[in-house]
Amino acid sequence: MLWGLGQPILAKGNLDTVRQAGYRQSVMSSAWLQVVVAAVALLCVIGPMLIGEARGFDPRAFRLYGIQMPLAGLVSLVIHEAGHWAAGWAVGWRCLSIQIGPYKLVRRAAGWQIEWTGWNFSGAVASSPTSYKDFRKYDAWLTAGGPLASILQLVFFGLAASMTESAEWFWSLANAAAFGFMATVFSLIPSREGFGSSDGMKLWQLLLGGLALEESKRRYLVNVSAGTPLRPRDWPIELMGPVLDGRVPRSRRNQYLAYIHLLDSGKPEAAFPWLAQFTAERSKADPYDFAVEATYYLGIYERNASGAALWLGRALKDKRISGAYRLRAEAAAAFAAGRMAEAERLARAALAKLDEELPCGLVEYQRTLLNDVLHLVSTSASSVPVQKVIAAIHTLDAAQ
Repeated sequence: MLWGLGQPILAKGNLDTVRQAGYRQSVMSSAWLQVVVAAVALLCVIGPMLIGEARGFDPRAFRLYGIQMPLAGLVSLVIHEAGHWAAGWAVGWRCLSIQIGPYKLVRRAAGWQIEWTGWNFSGAVASSPTSYKDFRKYDAWLTAGGPLASILQLVFFGLAASMTESAEWFWSLANAAAFGFMATVFSLIPSREGFGSSDGMKLWQLLLGGLALEESKRRYLVNVSAGTPLRPRDWPIELMGPVLDGRVPRSRRNQYLAYIHLLDSGKPEAAFPWLAQFTAERSKADPYDFAVEATYYLGIYERNASGAALWLGRALKDKRISGAYRLRAEAAAAFAAGRMAEAERLARAALAKLDEELPCGLVEYQRTLLNDVLHLVSTSASSVPVQKVIAAIHTLDAAQ
């Protein structure tokens, strides 16, 4: 049984009753943002209508405004994310993925590939710094790239709408300009919900400097390992030290970073308390990585078949889960249940999936964990504790 803080916290009974009070509070405290969002959206509908009527345009053509709104929203999303991508390219950061609505363009070993992520209307660009030199300046440019592109959209389509004499063209151009205005305002409002932060919040942290700047750097650690050879065990001590020593507030993201940093360092017993903390406050907004890591630890280090099966089910509910992560979790659950042949097959399939990924430190981290599964399967009849077997493997790897 996994336990922490004097009580079992990864068991089904506890985690089904635990509520992430901090996450819920952050959502409730942003209620005022809903008022701002509603006001801006209303302005973007009424504003062009009043301007169009003042210019004498036929209001019947306004019907086009409503019909074109989904298209204008998509165009606005593409322009905003293109701004982030262009800014990242300009500062030399490596683009890892671009998401526009339900589609995601992912960088792999064989090139760019398109994935379906499920129905949503969000956008995101994931980039990897090649180093932390001039991080503050470069991240500010990358973050501001999206809002700047939306401002350009507002200005370009707004000017075009002001010059046209056609009612149909006016409503179409005004629609695009209004969405540029909405994208600018919504992205620059400093807000945070769950694990996501607005561009305004990120820029505010960069402006504050100090601990806020350190937190911004830690936010990129996983991306750095996904875009460079840097493994989680080698993350800069100036960023991980304050987390491990308790010198910074313990966010769930930091707890997750501490866990994979220590696990990749061959210290599973030291990693466990961090896993226990970030899984104890489970929410629907959690990335699938959390459930995968819980499944792996329960299955490999605890041989807890029921616990591993529970967390595997939670991981598989997220349709965005990558093939390698899914197979690693399934291999751990099979190992815990004593299905050694299946665990070996799944681990080898996961290793094959990793060969398709962009070579990087995060891939090597996963490769080590999967090789641990294969070693454990081959020594499953041994009475030596799992921790000692894996510690011996890591010692040999370090010596080589």
